[in-house]
Amino acid sequence: MDEGNNNPLFDFSAYLSTIDPSQEYTIQYLTGGIVNVTVRATKLPSSGNADRGRFPAHDTLILKYAPPYIAGVGETAPFSTFRQSTTLSDYLSCSDKTQLLDQNIPEPLFSFSFCQHLGSTLGNFFADLHSPRTLNILGPEEISKFHNPDKRDFILKEAVAPIEGILKTYGVPDAAELCQSIKADFERETSDQEKAFVLGDLWPGGILLGNDVSKRKSPPGVVDWEFAGLGRGVDGDMAQFNANLHLLLMASPSRSPLRSTIEGLIKSINDSYRARARNNGSTFLIPSTEHLHGNTPSPPSPGTARIMRSAFLEHGREMVSAAVLGNWKCLCCRVQVKETCNLIKNMVEKGAWYLQRAGSDTAAFVEDENWKLVCGEEGEIVRGLFMDG
Repeated sequence: MDEGNNNPLFDFSAYLSTIDPSQEYTIQYLTGGIVNVTVRATKLPSSGNADRGRFPAHDTLILKYAPPYIAGVGETAPFSTFRQSTTLSDYLSCSDKTQLLDQNIPEPLFSFSFCQHLGSTLGNFFADLHSPRTLNILGPEEISKFHNPDKRDFILKEAVAPIEGILKTYGVPDAAELCQSIKADFERETSDQEKAFVLGDLWPGGILLGNDVSKRKSPPGVVDWEFAGLGRGVDGDMAQFNANLHLLLMASPSRSPLRSTIEGLIKSINDSYRARARNNGSTFLIPSTEHLHGNTPSPPSPGTARIMRSAFLEHGREMVSAAVLGNWKCLCCRVQVKETCNLIKNMVEKGAWYLQRAGSDTAAFVEDENWKLVCGEEGEIVRGLFMDG
């Protein structure tokens, strides 16, 4: 996190002094996104007088500045401000959320029962968001407002193209072929079976938790809807989100309470998402009664296999990217150079495993030996979105 009271793009302190002049704030910049500039503003103790200002019930505020372009790139990358003003207010109330769920979250917040509750809430919400019913409710006219012709090229340049270089840096074989599979899957037409209204950039830092979240008095909030629109649900939003949770899991100390509760969070998200998606009529799920070859489920239909392969590709791509670009604190070898950190190397290699399992096409994905490895995925982090354990 970068701290300070101003930014070349926007002076948050000056803005707050205008709208809440009786209070003084410190500004803490939140990392993770490049589309906007997001900060946490905290009231100074000296401001603790009888006049609590414009926001009397809150000690901290989350503020976002959304310029008409991608903040991390500049004016050469225009970005609609309509999209950036779209929030979750039509779905969940975010007004009292103050904590971001990311790698900086306080460890005491992670209790096993809390993670089960949070996972169930998130899994159900995103299954409903991705459901055919949501597409019908919104309708073509509303969905068309989210169309952004620059989004595709931006994602290709910033999220897909760098993967080959990262894989080569860490000595992953067949880096060019793996990256070509990612690109081909990204560019293919999204089928009706997987098409959904999606957040488009789902990661733990986009989940807001209230101060009383451990008491379950308020639901979590979801932010960062700049990339929302038509897209892929289970093999887009959910694969990306679980990839980031996977990295958090790998970064947590072995056999620690934190590690076991993150495992519980992932399982709760998957179980609730899968169950709610089934109730919503989604057709990408692999039936729990699927005929077994020994202990391995039979490969699914071609359409479902294509979606599941896509989820493996997105999960692996996001793991590789976030492993290198994320602000991970090395606790394993305490090195200063990322390329020599064992933790980040293991993260990249784990992401590469998912890319390798995806294979060159759907037929390779469900080939007998590869399918056994897919079904034997450690932790069932992606498989758990599609089939019961």
